[in-house]
Amino acid sequence: MPPAKGDPLAFPRVTVIGRVTKLDRQDQNHPGRREAWLAKHPKAALYVDFGDFNFYRMTVERVSLNGGFGKAYELTAEDLKPDAAG
Repeated sequence: MPPAKGDPLAFPRVTVIGRVTKLDRQDQNHPGRREAWLAKHPKAALYVDFGDFNFYRMTVERVSLNGGFGKAYELTAEDLKPDAAG
């Protein structure tokens, strides 16, 4: 967690760029997503079934990682995949 004081632009940050897709409520996986969401956010039971509540999936295309002054990196989706060798 960054310090409470100082220039926020000097702190590490990340920008995630990708495509977001709305997931269909009629999809066979919807009940599982709903259950997992409620397990993590039990108070969401108040609104999870409202018509305007939806789940989305983001496919990451690239990431801009800024670790602070002079530490900027552009990462591709390939860079973010787990190493298959280990």
